[in-house]
Amino acid sequence: MTKEFFFKPIGTLGFILTLNGFICTFIGIIIDSSNLVFLSLGLTTFGVGILLVALRMADLKQKQWLLNSGIKTSGTITYLAENKVARVNRQYPWLIQYQYQVNSDSLQGNDIIMDLPKDYTVGKAIEVLYSPNNPKINRIKIN
Repeated sequence: MTKEFFFKPIGTLGFILTLNGFICTFIGIIIDSSNLVFLSLGLTTFGVGILLVALRMADLKQKQWLLNSGIKTSGTITYLAENKVARVNRQYPWLIQYQYQVNSDSLQGNDIIMDLPKDYTVGKAIEVLYSPNNPKINRIKIN
């Protein structure tokens, strides 16, 4: 399971839990502040939601940093399939696995994109961005 499968739904789940936690906490305070069930449930889900949103935001920040400061290298698509597990706006995201070279090391990466370019096929040469500090942190560069 790739990091992308974890982080994309986590951001949405985090938002839902945060909103649910806020509502439960509000109900717990307004209806009966002596009843700790709603208050504790609300604060717990709110805290978990905030944590999940923070994880997703860190992933997005890393992606943006790679787009701005990552080192470019060439890679080759090794696997390409629609992710039938999740659907966004009635569209399935595409899972792309690829191989790329850093110095003499051959590394593999995964990425998920919503709109697959028409010319993307297994074996196609692509551009990959990676972190100079840790080449295992990478993303596909889509023009």
